[in-house]
Amino acid sequence: MLDSKLKQPINILLVEDSEADLKITLMAFELAELNAKIHVAHDGEEALDFVYNRNEFEDKKVFPRPDILLLDLNMPKLGGLDVLAVIKADDKLKHIPVIILTSSRNEEDVARTYREGGATYIQKPIDFDGFMEVVDGFKLYWEGIATLPGKLYDDE
Repeated sequence: MLDSKLKQPINILLVEDSEADLKITLMAFELAELNAKIHVAHDGEEALDFVYNRNEFEDKKVFPRPDILLLDLNMPKLGGLDVLAVIKADDKLKHIPVIILTSSRNEEDVARTYREGGATYIQKPIDFDGFMEVVDGFKLYWEGIATLPGKLYDDE
């Protein structure tokens, strides 16, 4: 197992419109001691503004390109699958792993996630203990097993 303390923190963009789900997710990541800087967007349009450094997210030092996108599906303005399609159609962004984290159990959502290039589809557990199991697995995989592409496509 790799020592995650030796690695740079992972920049995660968490896209979640539910304040309750956002609070639980952030608490679970904090308790898991994930070596990550978590940025938050509240809908799909805000997520795209973040990854393209537009509007209030212009400062690339404060709002760096995410290493991982955690994306809810059902959001106002622009849904998660639409955001996924935009990310995967852009040569400068398509390397970013997009993980769908949603309460949807719809099989077509799962199928479309993978067709559109999503890395993983995770159904949100119904209780906090289940959520902690998911986050612990996330931490093990993304800090200890996976290798992220890093800044290969940054145009800075």
